[in-house]
Amino acid sequence: GVGDVGGAGIATSSITYNPTNVTYQASVYVLGLVDTTFSFVPVMPYSQQVVHLGFTGSGLQNGDQVKIVSGDCGTGTVVQTVGPNPSNVSSGFSTSLNFPMTVSSPGTYTVCYQVLHSSIWVQMTNSLTVYTAAPIPSVLDPFGTMFSCLPESPLLPGSFLNCTLVFRDQLGRAFPHNGTFPLATVIQLLNGFLDRSQNLVVTSTPDFAFHFSAQVQHYYGFANLSISAGPWNTTVGRVVDGGAVDPNQMEVLCIPNPVVAGSSLYCTVTLYDHQHNPAQVVWSSDFMPTVVGSSAALTPLNSPNTNQLLFTFRPTVVGLVGLNVTFLPVPGLWRRSVVQCIAGDVRPEMTVVNCTQPPIPPGSTVLCTVSTFDLYRNPAFGQLPINLTYIFGISHGPTLISGPPNATSQTYTMVVVDHPIHAVLNVKVGPWSNGLTFPVGLPGQLSPGDCTLVCDPGSTVVGATRVCHLVLRDIFGGPANLSTFSSFRADPVGAAGPLTLIQSNPALGLYDYSFTPTQAGLVGINVTFLQYPTNEPPFLTVTFNMNPSYPIPMNTLLDCGPSLHIAPSSTVNCTFTFRDIFGNVAAITLSPTVYPLDNIVLGSDYFYPPKGGRLTFTFTSLGIQSSIPFNARVQAKWFNLVFSVWGEGLVDPTRSTLACTPKTAVAGATATCLLTLLDHAGNAAALATASDFNVSVIGDAVPRTAVAIVPQQPSSFSLQFTVKYTPLSGANVTYPAYPGLFVADTITVLPGSVVLSNTVIQCPKWAKPGSRVDCLLVYRDQYNNTAVPQPYWPTVTVAGNYVPGSLVVLVELPSGPYPFHFDVTFNLTSAFSSAVVTTATETFTTPTAETKVTTGGQFNPNGFQVTCDPGVAGVFFNCTVVLTDVFGDPAVNATLDDFNLTTIYDGQTITLMPVTSVVNGVARFGLKVFEAGQLPIFFVPRGGSSTLGCWATVSPGPPDSTLSSLRCSPDPVPPNSTLYCNALFQDRFGNLLPSSQIVITVPQGKDPAVALFTKVNSTSGGLLVLVPTQTSFGTCVVQAAMGGVTLTASAQIWSRAGLLVPEQSTLWCIPSPTVTAGTAVTCTVTLSDVYGAPATLAQLSDLTIAPLGPVSAIQALPASLGTGVFRFLFTPTVVSPASGLQVSFPGFPSVLPLSATVRVTAGAPDPTRTTLT
Repeated sequence: GVGDVGGAGIATSSITYNPTNVTYQASVYVLGLVDTTFSFVPVMPYSQQVVHLGFTGSGLQNGDQVKIVSGDCGTGTVVQTVGPNPSNVSSGFSTSLNFPMTVSSPGTYTVCYQVLHSSIWVQMTNSLTVYTAAPIPSVLDPFGTMFSCLPESPLLPGSFLNCTLVFRDQLGRAFPHNGTFPLATVIQLLNGFLDRSQNLVVTSTPDFAFHFSAQVQHYYGFANLSISAGPWNTTVGRVVDGGAVDPNQMEVLCIPNPVVAGSSLYCTVTLYDHQHNPAQVVWSSDFMPTVVGSSAALTPLNSPNTNQLLFTFRPTVVGLVGLNVTFLPVPGLWRRSVVQCIAGDVRPEMTVVNCTQPPIPPGSTVLCTVSTFDLYRNPAFGQLPINLTYIFGISHGPTLISGPPNATSQTYTMVVVDHPIHAVLNVKVGPWSNGLTFPVGLPGQLSPGDCTLVCDPGSTVVGATRVCHLVLRDIFGGPANLSTFSSFRADPVGAAGPLTLIQSNPALGLYDYSFTPTQAGLVGINVTFLQYPTNEPPFLTVTFNMNPSYPIPMNTLLDCGPSLHIAPSSTVNCTFTFRDIFGNVAAITLSPTVYPLDNIVLGSDYFYPPKGGRLTFTFTSLGIQSSIPFNARVQAKWFNLVFSVWGEGLVDPTRSTLACTPKTAVAGATATCLLTLLDHAGNAAALATASDFNVSVIGDAVPRTAVAIVPQQPSSFSLQFTVKYTPLSGANVTYPAYPGLFVADTITVLPGSVVLSNTVIQCPKWAKPGSRVDCLLVYRDQYNNTAVPQPYWPTVTVAGNYVPGSLVVLVELPSGPYPFHFDVTFNLTSAFSSAVVTTATETFTTPTAETKVTTGGQFNPNGFQVTCDPGVAGVFFNCTVVLTDVFGDPAVNATLDDFNLTTIYDGQTITLMPVTSVVNGVARFGLKVFEAGQLPIFFVPRGGSSTLGCWATVSPGPPDSTLSSLRCSPDPVPPNSTLYCNALFQDRFGNLLPSSQIVITVPQGKDPAVALFTKVNSTSGGLLVLVPTQTSFGTCVVQAAMGGVTLTASAQIWSRAGLLVPEQSTLWCIPSPTVTAGTAVTCTVTLSDVYGAPATLAQLSDLTIAPLGPVSAIQALPASLGTGVFRFLFTPTVVSPASGLQVSFPGFPSVLPLSATVRVTAGAPDPTRTTLT
């Protein structure tokens, strides 16, 4: 191993050597096909023995031979010849064989090898030593150490000095060792060696010698080393020459002098040896050239002379420039050559104009200095004339006040106008000209030309609130904080509606207005600047078109003309007009339905092609008809029209009249009613006949009362009939051709005289044992109206179950039925009541009324009560049935067979569980329905003829995720507006769940500065949620939850105008796609907002610029804020398939960067860089 380096060029080395299993190798070309490697184990000193000579390789075969000779392989005396043992060769070949070898005489021998079919013997080693007796033991002699190095001086630069170290014994023989130094040995490289020579590798060989090499330096000088072994030491020195570079003779020269900025400067490094002859060996890596006074890149050139190094570069900065060459191996050794770099020709486009720095008060004097430069912005004398011209905003000047015509700078004076404005000055240098713009005004002073008025993009549908932002700026783009509301006036444009100032910050010049247009058309906002010169822009205006909203059915109109009275067989044009909630004519998104009846034929076109928000259809009436009902529908809104197809003399039911006399009559009297029929013009319906109408008597009974119809004067009819029934009678006239139209008049009817034969007894059909029975004796006239009795004295009798003496007749009542009552016994038999009424002229016995006596408790098939518990749709709930007896009391004796109930409900399927037990006439059973709400459910008991029932209160089941819904609109939704979401929860049967149970959360996109949201019960049965959205671009997420079911809906929030949206941005470079090296490339980044408009609020700090490929420094060009456009410049100088830049957005880490590249090719040949080799 090699020890640490100590001192300059000095290394301390030690060697370790292990001779065990030493292998000597030699290579021989066998039959021109394969390489065979031979190895043998040598005979060790102090012994004479039989050894084996072995070799390994491919293609070894019987017939190959090995011989041991004294001398060389060609002429030496053969001591022994051996060959492969055929038994060791498989199929004629083997990869490993050993040969027995016996040498009987001491000495040094040569081992040779010959392959089959070859006459060439190849030497493997010539140092096989054999001893016949043990030699004299070796004793190390430190001062017998031999050290030698080759070659002798002079050494070529960078060559190796090879050294051998042999330790000897007392007889001068090589002292045997095991691969390590027998004495402490130190090898030192004193000077003149390369640094890498310090890594000395010392090896030992079987001849007991140690070897190492060290590489000398590349330039002229002396190389010295020392070695010590125990008490012995020596020093070796060599001269490094042979045409080596003498660094002290180095010379550097740069031409031309002076050099023009931008042109090539050539520098030559000439190298000599120590006799000042051209150096023969030059190591270019020893020299480090550095450009002086310029940042230009240094380019090496091929030199025709081996002792010269050539370099070139293009300086661009005026001053001393040149080349400094450092000789690296010798610290502090360098040579330099510098020349003067002067400016090039004036480049007009590089002209710089510096004027008085803002603020520049209006009406003040401005100084402008024009400076000319060359291409690299070095001040250059003006060989071209300079001329300044007034363009805009300058009242006097410009006037030259200093600087000769050809100076590098000239100064002019001018007076600007007396109000804020951007003054424009034209500067012309030779053929080049450019307009210079500078601000005139004070900070905070209003400059209308710099103010902006923008409106946030939003819905163009009426009813949507639009927000507009007015920014008052001064001439520098800062806030016009010296201005107030008296400086401007904001007015609505068109039907924008009233403007609302929603916020203002005069210190920042910010004023935000909102308005909500409800009329479609051109709307907007106009800002007028007051007290401003009339020759400047006095106002800002932003307008846009508002479109109607969606049509709603309830605002739809149907117009079929000015009159519903139409001529027979005429064609009628009807038009649906669809309107939004504000009454604007809206696009047709609803589908109307027309229901024509008899005598109407729809037009062949049916619906004409729509025009705007109007849809037209036609129909034709057939023949003369009093009226034609006509129905149409637009979703939930119905249109019911009745067209009159009347000619002259036809009946118009709406104009008919009816008058009846007398107004009060006794039953049995004759009434007369006069019916007068008119046509639609109010004239007598001369064509009317009795078939045009039908007459019925009010309050009539079966059989119907006959009505006599007697024609009177034209269009009048007398209607005569007998009034019969109290309390009202009269006539009702209907028209078969006009369903639903009628005319009527009434008469008050009084009862007639009593007819004894119509007198009846009214007693209850059932009575309980021992109870009192209340009855009535009723007198009636000939039409069975209850009549006012005369003082007729009735005789009432009761037979059967009757308690004697309990009959009481209240005959003293002045009018109406005569009540009487009696008691019955506890016998379960009937009581029979009757009466004999006697007048002066007749006697009449009434029919008998039977009252049955019973204890009750028996089921009355036509009497029962039903109640149901509150239930849940789809789940059985309990109903209770109470069967009653004839008295309405529970039928305690009812049996299970009496509960054979049948449900009657047409609305849905009902599942009925049978009754399994009955107690005291009361039973319970299960019922399952699938509709929620208040449901009428009717039952028919066994043997009954009536239907009784109850109202069942059924609640919806748990919410179903597939039938429930949450929908939000509009999507996208404007920022700082309202998102409307409708949450509707239904159970699995489609029943609506109460909206009060819906839990609403807004996890994202809500405006945190206002209320969370507003909930309104919608007409659909769900919950309408009004969510105020945030003011920035993003997503609004709304969640509705009920009973373990959570629904989620979202809407994209439009970004505010001008805010950067990287996905909308672009990047391109020109020229493209291919440029030559040295050509400037301009790359443009256009930043857009979410609407594709310029991201006027974007800043350069929103971007990160990185080079792609071999790109020089990237320069950001001046940008105009508020445009969203940024430009960058770079000049590729290296040929590359792709050089360019990458633009990333640090504020949007998930957005992929933009990139643009160009292909860079070599430019035209440069003679100064051309080489010939």
